[in-house]
Amino acid sequence: MTDKDFVRDISKQTEANGIASHRITKHQHS
Repeated sequence: MTDKDFVRDISKQTEANGIASHRITKHQHS
């Protein structure tokens, strides 16, 4: 596993977390 792959994996997780928290926030407001 290269550093590039590691960074790509981290950004993928961050994106998923961002989408999840965005959905939760939206759900709490409604």
